[in-house]
Amino acid sequence: MEKIGLEKAYSSQIHLETRDGERFVVKNIPMEQVMNEVFFYQQLHEHHIPTLQAAEEEGKLVLKYVEKSKTLSDEETPENFFILGQTLSSIHDIHFDSSFIIDERGHRQNIDWNDFIKSQIEADEQAQKEKHGFTPEIIARMTEIIKRDCPEVLKETCLVHGDLHSNNVLLDEGQLFIFDKDSIVAAGDPMIDFALLAINYPGDIYDVGTEEEKRKDRELMKNFLSGYGKDIFEDRETLDAYVLLRSLERWPNPFERKIPEIVDKILAANTL
Repeated sequence: MEKIGLEKAYSSQIHLETRDGERFVVKNIPMEQVMNEVFFYQQLHEHHIPTLQAAEEEGKLVLKYVEKSKTLSDEETPENFFILGQTLSSIHDIHFDSSFIIDERGHRQNIDWNDFIKSQIEADEQAQKEKHGFTPEIIARMTEIIKRDCPEVLKETCLVHGDLHSNNVLLDEGQLFIFDKDSIVAAGDPMIDFALLAINYPGDIYDVGTEEEKRKDRELMKNFLSGYGKDIFEDRETLDAYVLLRSLERWPNPFERKIPEIVDKILAANTL
């Protein structure tokens, strides 16, 4: 068995195994995460969306290894972001009658979206105390906006990824694969995914970054939206609320350093 350190697998315990001349990625992660990711890949396969071969084996996630592949972070081109938009549109076209999570047994557990948002806020507030992230005053302002502007009832409920950033998008010979799904939710509001794009490419939506970064973000998001087929950033109030929710969840971390500036921009634009 060959063990390697995959530099972009920040949160997962991963190694490579060779079986009958083929290589597989084995992820030793909590069972709930395993089952959510298996469910995600199964949905993509059933709806003819390019995906990875994946299975649960003895409580671990096993993926077919894609040789010499890159991630989107290696090739952030307008063409690849157009394909990303098309792919995410296909994923969000997989609709369900209610929002839900997948539990550690692989069973669907329906959730009330308003209760889900409240539970995320509570968990994030506690995590912020432990991580010494935002100040209590900033957290209070963020949560007020989140509670005010996140929808209590969803207009549409679809398959979501939950951790959509460029290191979770694989590129291989012109094909694009979204992988490493978060277990936060299986089906819910697609704005969960859009919020992370806004956080990671804030030059377009929030005018954050150097002039060069802003130009790049605007070009990438323009092509993403063209591929997706509609302007999902149009509803700024809802987008801002989800960006605050995801920021509360993710800050501090060394990979999304612009979160505080994004939060400042949103708070400055909102008077409660």
